[in-house]
Amino acid sequence: MEDGWDKAFEGLHFVAVILAFLSDVLKPKSPAFTKRLAVGGAGCSAASLAGIEYGIVPWDTGTVIVVFSALLAVLSGVMLILQHAKGEKGESEGALAALIPAVERLQRRLGIIEGTLGDIKQDTAALRDAHEDHARRVAAQHQEVMAGQAATQEQLQELKQLVDALGKDKAAQAAEAGLGRETILQLARRMKPEVIGFEQAIKELEYAVGIALDVIARGERGTNQEAFVEDVLKRLAETTRSGEYDAGSEAVDEALAELDQSHRRSRETLLEAGVEQDLLRRDPAAVAGRIESLAALDTTEGSPVWSPKFSERQDAFYEEGDAKGINLSLEVAIEMARRMVASAGSADQRGTALNLLGNALQKLGARESGTARLEEAVTAYREALKERTQERVPLDWAMSQNNLGNALQTLGARESGTARLEGAVAAYREALKERTQERVPLDWATSTGNQGVAMMRLAGRKKDPAMAAEAVRQIEAALEVSRTGGHAPQAAYLDARLPEARALVERLSNAQRASQR
Repeated sequence: MEDGWDKAFEGLHFVAVILAFLSDVLKPKSPAFTKRLAVGGAGCSAASLAGIEYGIVPWDTGTVIVVFSALLAVLSGVMLILQHAKGEKGESEGALAALIPAVERLQRRLGIIEGTLGDIKQDTAALRDAHEDHARRVAAQHQEVMAGQAATQEQLQELKQLVDALGKDKAAQAAEAGLGRETILQLARRMKPEVIGFEQAIKELEYAVGIALDVIARGERGTNQEAFVEDVLKRLAETTRSGEYDAGSEAVDEALAELDQSHRRSRETLLEAGVEQDLLRRDPAAVAGRIESLAALDTTEGSPVWSPKFSERQDAFYEEGDAKGINLSLEVAIEMARRMVASAGSADQRGTALNLLGNALQKLGARESGTARLEEAVTAYREALKERTQERVPLDWAMSQNNLGNALQTLGARESGTARLEGAVAAYREALKERTQERVPLDWATSTGNQGVAMMRLAGRKKDPAMAAEAVRQIEAALEVSRTGGHAPQAAYLDARLPEARALVERLSNAQRASQR
Protein backbone atom coordinates (compact mmCIF):
# COMPACT_ATOMS: atom_id res chain seq x y z
CA MET A 1 0.00 0.00 0.00
CA GLU A 2 2.86 2.37 0.89
CA ASP A 3 4.53 1.66 -2.49
CA GLY A 4 1.31 2.70 -4.28
CA TRP A 5 1.11 5.97 -2.34
CA ASP A 6 4.78 6.71 -3.02
CA LYS A 7 4.26 6.31 -6.77
CA ALA A 8 1.13 8.47 -6.67
CA PHE A 9 3.02 11.07 -4.68
CA GLU A 10 5.84 11.19 -7.21
CA GLY A 11 3.35 11.37 -10.09
CA LEU A 12 1.54 14.33 -8.52
CA HIS A 13 4.85 16.16 -8.12
CA PHE A 14 5.46 15.74 -11.87
CA VAL A 15 1.92 16.92 -12.68
CA ALA A 16 2.45 20.04 -10.56
CA VAL A 17 5.64 20.91 -12.44
CA ILE A 18 3.98 20.32 -15.82
CA LEU A 19 0.95 22.44 -14.91
CA ALA A 20 3.14 25.32 -13.76
CA PHE A 21 5.24 25.24 -16.93
CA LEU A 22 2.15 24.78 -19.13
CA SER A 23 0.46 27.77 -17.56
CA ASP A 24 3.48 29.86 -18.54
CA VAL A 25 3.59 28.53 -22.11
CA LEU A 26 -0.15 29.24 -22.47
CA LYS A 27 0.28 32.76 -21.12
CA PRO A 28 -0.55 34.46 -24.45
CA LYS A 29 -3.81 32.53 -24.69
CA SER A 30 -4.77 32.62 -21.00
CA PRO A 31 -2.98 35.49 -19.19
CA ALA A 32 -4.52 34.67 -15.75
CA PHE A 33 -3.89 30.92 -15.88
CA THR A 34 -0.63 30.98 -13.84
CA LYS A 35 -2.09 33.31 -11.21
CA ARG A 36 -5.16 31.11 -10.82
CA LEU A 37 -2.98 28.04 -10.34
CA ALA A 38 -0.98 29.80 -7.62
CA VAL A 39 -4.07 31.01 -5.77
CA GLY A 40 -5.92 27.75 -6.31
CA GLY A 41 -2.95 25.70 -5.10
CA ALA A 42 -2.57 27.77 -1.94
CA GLY A 43 -6.29 27.60 -1.17
CA CYS A 44 -6.46 23.85 -1.75
CA SER A 45 -3.43 23.29 0.50
CA ALA A 46 -5.00 25.33 3.34
CA ALA A 47 -8.33 23.54 3.00
CA SER A 48 -6.65 20.12 3.11
CA LEU A 49 -4.73 21.05 6.28
CA ALA A 50 -7.98 22.08 7.93
CA GLY A 51 -9.61 18.82 6.87
CA ILE A 52 -6.76 16.82 8.42
CA GLU A 53 -6.93 18.88 11.63
CA TYR A 54 -10.64 18.25 12.10
CA GLY A 55 -10.50 14.62 10.95
CA ILE A 56 -12.54 15.23 7.86
CA VAL A 57 -9.76 14.07 5.50
CA PRO A 58 -7.65 10.97 6.18
CA TRP A 59 -4.04 11.71 7.07
CA ASP A 60 -2.45 9.89 4.10
CA THR A 61 -4.79 11.36 1.50
CA GLY A 62 -4.69 14.82 3.00
CA THR A 63 -0.91 14.88 3.16
CA VAL A 64 -0.63 14.08 -0.57
CA ILE A 65 -3.13 16.81 -1.44
CA VAL A 66 -1.41 19.37 0.77
CA VAL A 67 2.04 18.72 -0.72
CA PHE A 68 0.72 18.71 -4.31
CA SER A 69 -1.27 21.91 -3.83
CA ALA A 70 1.59 23.66 -2.02
CA LEU A 71 4.08 22.65 -4.73
CA LEU A 72 1.72 23.86 -7.45
CA ALA A 73 1.25 27.17 -5.64
CA VAL A 74 4.99 27.66 -5.14
CA LEU A 75 5.93 26.80 -8.74
CA SER A 76 3.14 28.98 -10.18
CA GLY A 77 4.22 31.79 -7.90
CA VAL A 78 7.81 31.48 -9.16
CA MET A 79 6.51 31.66 -12.74
CA LEU A 80 4.55 34.81 -11.90
CA ILE A 81 7.67 36.43 -10.43
CA LEU A 82 9.72 35.48 -13.51
CA GLN A 83 7.03 36.77 -15.85
CA HIS A 84 7.03 40.07 -14.06
CA ALA A 85 10.83 40.17 -14.04
CA LYS A 86 11.01 39.74 -17.83
CA GLY A 87 8.91 42.82 -18.39
CA GLU A 88 6.48 43.26 -21.26
CA LYS A 89 7.58 40.14 -23.15
CA GLY A 90 7.32 38.00 -20.03
CA GLU A 91 3.91 39.43 -19.20
CA SER A 92 2.57 38.86 -22.72
CA GLU A 93 4.30 35.66 -23.85
CA GLY A 94 5.48 34.03 -20.62
CA ALA A 95 8.77 33.76 -18.76
CA LEU A 96 9.95 30.62 -20.54
CA ALA A 97 9.43 32.23 -23.98
CA ALA A 98 11.44 35.24 -22.84
CA LEU A 99 14.24 33.02 -21.52
CA ILE A 100 14.30 30.26 -24.14
CA PRO A 101 13.85 31.13 -27.90
CA ALA A 102 12.88 27.53 -28.67
CA VAL A 103 9.80 27.90 -26.45
CA GLU A 104 8.74 31.01 -28.37
CA ARG A 105 9.15 29.15 -31.68
CA LEU A 106 7.02 26.33 -30.29
CA GLN A 107 4.34 28.82 -29.28
CA ARG A 108 4.27 30.30 -32.78
CA ARG A 109 4.19 26.90 -34.43
CA LEU A 110 1.27 25.86 -32.25
CA GLY A 111 -0.49 29.15 -32.90
CA ILE A 112 -0.35 30.15 -29.24
CA ILE A 113 1.32 33.47 -30.00
CA GLU A 114 -0.89 35.54 -32.25
CA GLY A 115 0.39 38.43 -34.29
CA THR A 116 -0.30 42.03 -33.53
CA LEU A 117 -3.60 43.51 -34.55
CA GLY A 118 -1.93 44.82 -37.70
CA ASP A 119 -0.51 41.40 -38.46
CA ILE A 120 -3.90 39.83 -37.90
CA LYS A 121 -5.54 42.30 -40.25
CA GLN A 122 -2.82 41.72 -42.79
CA ASP A 123 -3.13 37.95 -42.54
CA THR A 124 -6.92 38.21 -42.77
CA ALA A 125 -6.64 40.38 -45.87
CA ALA A 126 -4.13 37.96 -47.38
CA LEU A 127 -6.47 35.05 -46.71
CA ARG A 128 -9.37 36.98 -48.23
CA ASP A 129 -7.28 37.88 -51.29
CA ALA A 130 -6.13 34.29 -51.64
CA HIS A 131 -9.72 33.11 -51.44
CA GLU A 132 -10.85 35.64 -54.03
CA ASP A 133 -7.91 34.75 -56.27
CA HIS A 134 -8.77 31.07 -55.98
CA ALA A 135 -12.38 31.86 -56.83
CA ARG A 136 -11.27 33.83 -59.89
CA ARG A 137 -9.01 30.97 -61.02
CA VAL A 138 -11.83 28.47 -60.61
CA ALA A 139 -14.15 30.72 -62.60
CA ALA A 140 -11.52 31.23 -65.31
CA GLN A 141 -10.87 27.49 -65.52
CA HIS A 142 -14.59 26.90 -65.81
CA GLN A 143 -14.82 29.43 -68.62
CA GLU A 144 -11.83 27.81 -70.35
CA VAL A 145 -13.44 24.40 -70.09
CA MET A 146 -16.71 25.74 -71.47
CA ALA A 147 -14.87 27.60 -74.24
CA GLY A 148 -12.81 24.51 -74.98
CA GLN A 149 -15.96 22.41 -75.22
CA ALA A 150 -17.54 25.00 -77.53
CA ALA A 151 -14.36 25.13 -79.63
CA THR A 152 -14.26 21.34 -79.78
CA GLN A 153 -17.85 21.26 -80.98
CA GLU A 154 -17.09 23.90 -83.59
CA GLN A 155 -14.01 21.99 -84.75
CA LEU A 156 -16.00 18.76 -84.93
CA GLN A 157 -18.67 20.50 -86.98
CA GLU A 158 -16.01 21.90 -89.30
CA LEU A 159 -14.45 18.44 -89.68
CA LYS A 160 -17.84 16.97 -90.57
CA GLN A 161 -18.32 19.71 -93.16
CA LEU A 162 -14.86 18.89 -94.49
CA VAL A 163 -15.78 15.22 -94.89
CA ASP A 164 -19.07 16.18 -96.51
CA ALA A 165 -17.14 18.35 -98.99
CA LEU A 166 -15.36 15.30 -100.45
CA GLY A 167 -16.28 14.70 -104.05
CA LYS A 168 -19.12 12.25 -104.59
CA ASP A 169 -16.92 9.86 -106.54
CA LYS A 170 -14.25 9.84 -103.84
CA ALA A 171 -16.84 9.39 -101.09
CA ALA A 172 -18.46 6.50 -102.98
CA GLN A 173 -15.09 4.81 -103.50
CA ALA A 174 -14.29 5.19 -99.81
CA ALA A 175 -17.59 3.65 -98.77
CA GLU A 176 -17.14 0.75 -101.19
CA ALA A 177 -13.61 0.09 -99.86
CA GLY A 178 -14.82 0.03 -96.25
CA LEU A 179 -13.19 3.35 -95.37
CA GLY A 180 -15.81 4.56 -92.93
CA ARG A 181 -16.84 8.10 -92.13
CA GLU A 182 -15.22 7.98 -88.68
CA THR A 183 -11.91 6.96 -90.22
CA ILE A 184 -12.14 9.80 -92.72
CA LEU A 185 -12.89 12.13 -89.80
CA GLN A 186 -9.65 10.96 -88.18
CA LEU A 187 -7.83 11.80 -91.40
CA ALA A 188 -9.54 15.19 -91.46
CA ARG A 189 -8.29 15.97 -87.94
CA ARG A 190 -4.74 15.56 -89.17
CA MET A 191 -5.36 18.23 -91.82
CA LYS A 192 -5.84 20.91 -89.12
CA PRO A 193 -8.33 22.96 -91.16
CA GLU A 194 -8.32 25.67 -88.49
CA VAL A 195 -4.67 26.31 -89.42
CA ILE A 196 -4.45 25.77 -93.18
CA GLY A 197 -7.96 26.88 -94.12
CA PHE A 198 -11.02 24.94 -95.24
CA GLU A 199 -10.32 24.93 -98.98
CA GLN A 200 -6.74 23.76 -98.54
CA ALA A 201 -7.89 21.11 -96.07
CA ILE A 202 -10.26 19.70 -98.71
CA LYS A 203 -7.32 19.23 -101.11
CA GLU A 204 -5.23 17.60 -98.42
CA LEU A 205 -8.08 15.30 -97.36
CA GLU A 206 -8.84 14.17 -100.91
CA TYR A 207 -5.15 13.43 -101.37
CA ALA A 208 -5.04 11.38 -98.14
CA VAL A 209 -8.21 9.46 -98.97
CA GLY A 210 -6.73 8.61 -102.37
CA ILE A 211 -3.63 7.15 -100.68
CA ALA A 212 -5.78 5.19 -98.21
CA LEU A 213 -7.83 3.70 -101.05
CA ASP A 214 -4.63 2.61 -102.81
CA VAL A 215 -3.40 0.90 -99.64
CA ILE A 216 -6.68 -0.95 -99.18
CA ALA A 217 -6.85 -2.00 -102.84
CA ARG A 218 -3.30 -3.34 -102.79
CA GLY A 219 -3.95 -5.32 -99.63
CA GLU A 220 -7.04 -6.91 -101.19
CA ARG A 221 -5.71 -7.77 -104.63
CA GLY A 222 -2.19 -8.79 -103.62
CA THR A 223 1.08 -8.18 -105.43
CA ASN A 224 2.29 -11.65 -106.40
CA GLN A 225 5.07 -11.51 -103.82
CA GLU A 226 6.09 -13.83 -101.04
CA ALA A 227 3.46 -14.67 -98.42
CA PHE A 228 5.23 -12.69 -95.71
CA VAL A 229 4.88 -9.43 -97.69
CA GLU A 230 1.31 -10.21 -98.69
CA ASP A 231 0.37 -10.68 -95.04
CA VAL A 232 1.89 -7.31 -94.14
CA LEU A 233 0.01 -5.57 -96.97
CA LYS A 234 -3.26 -7.14 -95.85
CA ARG A 235 -2.61 -5.98 -92.32
CA LEU A 236 -1.93 -2.45 -93.60
CA ALA A 237 -5.25 -2.50 -95.43
CA GLU A 238 -7.00 -3.29 -92.15
CA THR A 239 -5.11 -0.69 -90.10
CA THR A 240 -5.86 1.88 -92.79
CA ARG A 241 -9.58 1.07 -92.69
CA SER A 242 -9.56 1.59 -88.92
CA GLY A 243 -7.41 4.72 -89.03
CA GLU A 244 -4.46 3.13 -87.15
CA TYR A 245 -1.74 4.72 -89.25
CA ASP A 246 0.90 4.73 -86.51
CA ALA A 247 0.34 1.00 -86.06
CA GLY A 248 0.65 0.55 -89.82
CA SER A 249 3.98 2.38 -89.91
CA GLU A 250 5.25 0.28 -87.01
CA ALA A 251 4.14 -2.90 -88.79
CA VAL A 252 6.27 -1.92 -91.78
CA ASP A 253 9.28 -1.28 -89.54
CA GLU A 254 8.87 -4.64 -87.83
CA ALA A 255 8.56 -6.45 -91.15
CA LEU A 256 11.67 -4.75 -92.55
CA ALA A 257 13.60 -5.74 -89.46
CA GLU A 258 12.74 -9.38 -90.09
CA LEU A 259 13.62 -9.33 -93.80
CA ASP A 260 17.10 -10.24 -94.92
CA GLN A 261 18.89 -7.60 -97.01
CA SER A 262 18.92 -10.01 -99.95
CA HIS A 263 15.14 -9.70 -100.35
CA ARG A 264 15.45 -6.52 -102.39
CA ARG A 265 12.07 -6.62 -104.10
CA SER A 266 10.23 -7.32 -100.86
CA ARG A 267 12.08 -4.54 -99.07
CA GLU A 268 11.21 -2.12 -101.85
CA THR A 269 7.52 -3.04 -101.64
CA LEU A 270 7.46 -2.62 -97.88
CA LEU A 271 9.33 0.68 -98.01
CA GLU A 272 6.83 2.03 -100.53
CA ALA A 273 4.05 0.84 -98.25
CA GLY A 274 5.80 2.67 -95.40
CA VAL A 275 5.88 5.87 -97.47
CA GLU A 276 2.10 5.66 -97.81
CA GLN A 277 1.58 5.07 -94.10
CA ASP A 278 3.82 8.02 -93.21
CA LEU A 279 1.95 10.21 -95.68
CA LEU A 280 -1.31 9.23 -93.97
CA ARG A 281 0.35 10.09 -90.66
CA ARG A 282 1.43 13.43 -92.19
CA ASP A 283 5.04 12.87 -91.15
CA PRO A 284 7.16 14.38 -93.96
CA ALA A 285 10.48 13.68 -92.24
CA ALA A 286 9.61 9.97 -91.98
CA VAL A 287 8.61 9.93 -95.67
CA ALA A 288 11.98 11.44 -96.62
CA GLY A 289 13.72 8.76 -94.55
CA ARG A 290 11.81 5.96 -96.30
CA ILE A 291 12.71 7.34 -99.72
CA GLU A 292 16.36 7.56 -98.73
CA SER A 293 16.17 3.89 -97.74
CA LEU A 294 14.57 3.12 -101.12
CA ALA A 295 17.37 4.97 -102.91
CA ALA A 296 19.94 3.07 -100.87
CA LEU A 297 18.73 -0.21 -102.39
CA ASP A 298 20.31 0.83 -105.72
CA THR A 299 23.18 2.97 -104.44
CA THR A 300 26.62 1.42 -104.40
CA GLU A 301 28.72 4.59 -104.12
CA GLY A 302 28.15 7.94 -102.45
CA SER A 303 25.15 9.13 -100.50
CA PRO A 304 21.73 7.71 -101.48
CA VAL A 305 20.22 11.23 -101.35
CA TRP A 306 22.34 12.18 -104.36
CA SER A 307 21.20 9.22 -106.41
CA PRO A 308 18.97 9.85 -109.46
CA LYS A 309 16.14 7.96 -107.76
CA PHE A 310 16.09 10.26 -104.73
CA SER A 311 16.34 13.40 -106.88
CA GLU A 312 13.48 12.22 -109.09
CA ARG A 313 11.25 11.59 -106.09
CA GLN A 314 12.11 14.99 -104.58
CA ASP A 315 11.23 16.67 -107.85
CA ALA A 316 8.01 14.64 -108.11
CA PHE A 317 6.84 15.70 -104.66
CA TYR A 318 7.67 19.33 -105.46
CA GLU A 319 5.75 19.22 -108.74
CA GLU A 320 2.80 17.50 -107.08
CA GLY A 321 2.73 20.13 -104.35
CA ASP A 322 2.97 22.92 -106.91
CA ALA A 323 0.57 21.65 -109.58
CA LYS A 324 -2.02 20.01 -107.33
CA GLY A 325 -1.71 22.42 -104.42
CA ILE A 326 -0.86 19.72 -101.86
CA ASN A 327 1.01 21.24 -98.91
CA LEU A 328 2.08 17.86 -97.57
CA SER A 329 3.93 17.09 -100.80
CA LEU A 330 5.84 20.36 -100.49
CA GLU A 331 6.67 19.52 -96.87
CA VAL A 332 8.12 16.20 -98.04
CA ALA A 333 10.11 18.01 -100.76
CA ILE A 334 11.48 20.34 -98.08
CA GLU A 335 12.58 17.45 -95.85
CA MET A 336 14.21 15.67 -98.77
CA ALA A 337 16.06 18.84 -99.75
CA ARG A 338 17.29 19.21 -96.19
CA ARG A 339 18.81 15.73 -96.41
CA MET A 340 20.51 16.71 -99.66
CA VAL A 341 21.96 19.84 -98.07
CA ALA A 342 23.25 17.83 -95.11
CA SER A 343 24.91 15.23 -97.38
CA ALA A 344 26.31 17.60 -100.03
CA GLY A 345 29.90 16.74 -100.85
CA SER A 346 30.79 19.66 -103.15
CA ALA A 347 29.94 23.28 -103.85
CA ASP A 348 27.81 22.23 -106.83
CA GLN A 349 25.81 19.78 -104.74
CA ARG A 350 25.39 22.23 -101.88
CA GLY A 351 24.30 25.03 -104.20
CA THR A 352 21.81 22.76 -105.96
CA ALA A 353 20.38 21.42 -102.71
CA LEU A 354 20.01 24.88 -101.18
CA ASN A 355 18.24 26.12 -104.30
CA LEU A 356 15.83 23.16 -104.17
CA LEU A 357 15.23 23.80 -100.49
CA GLY A 358 14.52 27.46 -101.14
CA ASN A 359 12.09 26.63 -103.96
CA ALA A 360 9.98 24.30 -101.81
CA LEU A 361 10.07 26.65 -98.82
CA GLN A 362 9.05 29.60 -100.96
CA LYS A 363 6.20 27.75 -102.63
CA LEU A 364 4.76 26.57 -99.31
CA GLY A 365 5.47 29.86 -97.56
CA ALA A 366 3.48 31.75 -100.18
CA ARG A 367 0.39 29.75 -99.12
CA GLU A 368 0.83 30.30 -95.40
CA SER A 369 -0.10 33.39 -93.44
CA GLY A 370 3.16 33.42 -91.53
CA THR A 371 6.54 34.40 -92.95
CA ALA A 372 8.87 31.85 -91.31
CA ARG A 373 9.21 29.62 -94.39
CA LEU A 374 9.69 32.61 -96.69
CA GLU A 375 12.42 33.95 -94.42
CA GLU A 376 14.09 30.54 -94.46
CA ALA A 377 13.81 30.47 -98.26
CA VAL A 378 15.63 33.81 -98.47
CA THR A 379 18.39 32.41 -96.27
CA ALA A 380 18.64 29.25 -98.40
CA TYR A 381 18.96 31.23 -101.65
CA ARG A 382 21.62 33.51 -100.19
CA GLU A 383 23.58 30.48 -99.01
CA ALA A 384 23.17 28.93 -102.47
CA LEU A 385 24.65 32.06 -104.07
CA LYS A 386 27.81 31.54 -102.00
CA GLU A 387 28.27 28.18 -103.73
CA ARG A 388 26.82 29.06 -107.14
CA THR A 389 29.12 31.94 -108.01
CA GLN A 390 28.64 34.07 -111.11
CA GLU A 391 32.14 33.29 -112.33
CA ARG A 392 31.85 29.51 -112.03
CA VAL A 393 28.21 28.78 -112.93
CA PRO A 394 26.70 32.03 -114.27
CA LEU A 395 23.28 30.69 -115.30
CA ASP A 396 22.80 28.74 -112.06
CA TRP A 397 23.82 31.89 -110.17
CA ALA A 398 21.27 33.89 -112.16
CA MET A 399 18.57 31.29 -111.37
CA SER A 400 19.20 31.61 -107.63
CA GLN A 401 19.18 35.41 -107.92
CA ASN A 402 15.79 35.24 -109.66
CA ASN A 403 14.46 32.88 -106.98
CA LEU A 404 15.77 35.15 -104.24
CA GLY A 405 13.91 38.01 -105.89
CA ASN A 406 10.70 35.97 -105.88
CA ALA A 407 10.97 35.23 -102.15
CA LEU A 408 11.77 38.86 -101.31
CA GLN A 409 8.89 40.09 -103.46
CA THR A 410 6.42 37.80 -101.69
CA LEU A 411 7.64 39.05 -98.32
CA GLY A 412 7.56 42.65 -99.54
CA ALA A 413 3.96 42.33 -100.68
CA ARG A 414 2.99 41.43 -97.10
CA GLU A 415 4.88 44.29 -95.48
CA SER A 416 4.22 48.01 -95.43
CA GLY A 417 7.83 49.06 -96.02
CA THR A 418 9.90 49.09 -99.21
CA ALA A 419 13.13 47.31 -98.22
CA ARG A 420 12.04 43.83 -99.33
CA LEU A 421 10.67 45.07 -102.66
CA GLU A 422 13.84 47.05 -103.30
CA GLY A 423 15.84 43.92 -102.52
CA ALA A 424 13.70 41.95 -104.98
CA VAL A 425 14.24 44.51 -107.77
CA ALA A 426 17.99 44.38 -107.11
CA ALA A 427 18.05 40.56 -107.18
CA TYR A 428 16.23 40.48 -110.55
CA ARG A 429 18.67 43.07 -111.88
CA GLU A 430 21.55 40.78 -110.93
CA ALA A 431 19.86 37.80 -112.59
CA LEU A 432 19.43 39.76 -115.85
CA LYS A 433 23.20 40.26 -116.08
CA GLU A 434 23.39 36.63 -117.22
CA ARG A 435 19.82 36.03 -118.36
CA THR A 436 20.03 38.14 -121.49
CA GLN A 437 17.30 38.07 -124.14
CA GLU A 438 19.73 36.85 -126.77
CA ARG A 439 21.16 34.06 -124.61
CA VAL A 440 18.10 32.66 -122.80
CA PRO A 441 15.00 34.53 -124.01
CA LEU A 442 12.42 32.74 -121.84
CA ASP A 443 14.54 33.10 -118.71
CA TRP A 444 15.03 36.76 -119.63
CA ALA A 445 11.25 37.15 -119.92
CA THR A 446 10.75 35.49 -116.54
CA SER A 447 13.18 37.74 -114.65
CA THR A 448 12.15 40.87 -116.58
CA GLY A 449 8.47 40.24 -115.89
CA ASN A 450 9.13 39.45 -112.23
CA GLN A 451 11.13 42.64 -111.87
CA GLY A 452 8.35 44.61 -113.57
CA VAL A 453 5.79 43.30 -111.05
CA ALA A 454 8.12 44.11 -108.13
CA MET A 455 8.64 47.62 -109.53
CA MET A 456 4.89 48.07 -109.88
CA ARG A 457 4.40 47.27 -106.19
CA LEU A 458 7.34 49.44 -105.17
CA ALA A 459 6.05 52.35 -107.26
CA GLY A 460 2.71 52.08 -105.49
CA ARG A 461 4.43 52.38 -102.12
CA LYS A 462 6.62 55.29 -103.22
CA LYS A 463 3.91 57.04 -105.26
CA ASP A 464 6.35 57.11 -108.21
CA PRO A 465 4.56 57.33 -111.61
CA ALA A 466 7.82 57.08 -113.59
CA MET A 467 8.72 53.78 -111.91
CA ALA A 468 5.18 52.53 -112.50
CA ALA A 469 5.44 53.39 -116.21
CA GLU A 470 8.75 51.51 -116.45
CA ALA A 471 7.10 48.53 -114.75
CA VAL A 472 4.38 48.50 -117.44
CA ARG A 473 6.98 48.53 -120.21
CA GLN A 474 8.86 45.60 -118.66
CA ILE A 475 5.71 43.54 -118.10
CA GLU A 476 4.58 44.17 -121.70
CA ALA A 477 7.96 43.16 -123.13
CA ALA A 478 8.19 40.03 -120.98
CA LEU A 479 4.61 39.07 -121.84
CA GLU A 480 5.31 39.26 -125.56
CA VAL A 481 8.37 36.99 -125.35
CA SER A 482 6.58 34.55 -123.02
CA ARG A 483 3.70 34.22 -125.46
CA THR A 484 5.86 33.72 -128.54
CA GLY A 485 8.12 31.32 -126.64
CA GLY A 486 5.21 29.18 -125.51
CA HIS A 487 5.67 29.78 -121.77
CA ALA A 488 1.92 29.72 -121.01
CA PRO A 489 2.04 29.86 -117.16
CA GLN A 490 4.36 32.87 -117.15
CA ALA A 491 2.30 34.57 -119.89
CA ALA A 492 -0.91 34.05 -117.90
CA TYR A 493 0.69 35.48 -114.76
CA LEU A 494 1.96 38.61 -116.54
CA ASP A 495 -1.29 39.05 -118.45
CA ALA A 496 -3.13 39.21 -115.13
CA ARG A 497 -0.67 41.78 -113.70
CA LEU A 498 -0.65 44.11 -116.70
CA PRO A 499 -4.08 45.77 -116.12
CA GLU A 500 -3.12 46.33 -112.50
CA ALA A 501 0.13 48.03 -113.54
CA ARG A 502 -1.60 50.24 -116.13
CA ALA A 503 -4.24 51.30 -113.61
CA LEU A 504 -1.49 52.22 -111.16
CA VAL A 505 0.23 54.43 -113.76
CA GLU A 506 -3.01 56.28 -114.46
CA ARG A 507 -3.80 56.74 -110.77
CA LEU A 508 -0.31 58.01 -109.88
CA SER A 509 -0.16 60.28 -112.93
CA ASN A 510 -3.53 61.82 -112.10
CA ALA A 511 -2.44 62.37 -108.50
CA GLN A 512 0.79 64.01 -109.68
CA ARG A 513 -1.06 66.36 -112.06
CA ALA A 514 -3.54 67.26 -109.34
CA SER A 515 -0.75 68.17 -106.95
CA GLN A 516 0.88 70.47 -109.57
CA ARG A 517 -2.22 72.60 -110.08
